[in-house]
Amino acid sequence: MRKINALSIAASLLLIFISSVLMTRVGYAEDTGFLVAKGHGLVKFTGNGSLTISGDGSLVVNKNCTVILPENAANSDGVEYYIRKNAGVVYPNISGKVQIDGKDIEISFAGANMGVRIEGEGTVVLEGYGLYMDNKGNPGRWSADGATVPVEK
Repeated sequence: MRKINALSIAASLLLIFISSVLMTRVGYAEDTGFLVAKGHGLVKFTGNGSLTISGDGSLVVNKNCTVILPENAANSDGVEYYIRKNAGVVYPNISGKVQIDGKDIEISFAGANMGVRIEGEGTVVLEGYGLYMDNKGNPGRWSADGATVPVEK
């Protein structure tokens, strides 16, 4: 009977993740930055571009962006969003896919089961745990300590 090593399982999962990411790169402009990530925790992006975030959690955005929410974005009280002084617009109960576009934007999404796709330029901070890959094919892991990753050409 062969013992399965946790490291080999992790390496296999990373290979599967990388393969799926490379396949999703098709159709994106080559002259912009690109990053994809999967995991749980907190994602913060500052910059210009287009983001797609799927998962369950809360979204905070500044006024410089357009947000397309899933149909079920309202919380149990029927509140879809609220304005928080000096923090922007807060969408407290997201479940599904959110599209965010804009220039000079600042967003944060805290949640679970996140899939993140960014096309543009800026900086993303990932806190929690998960995997990511940039447009050069460089894979990375994010942890509770956080990973700051440039999104660039």
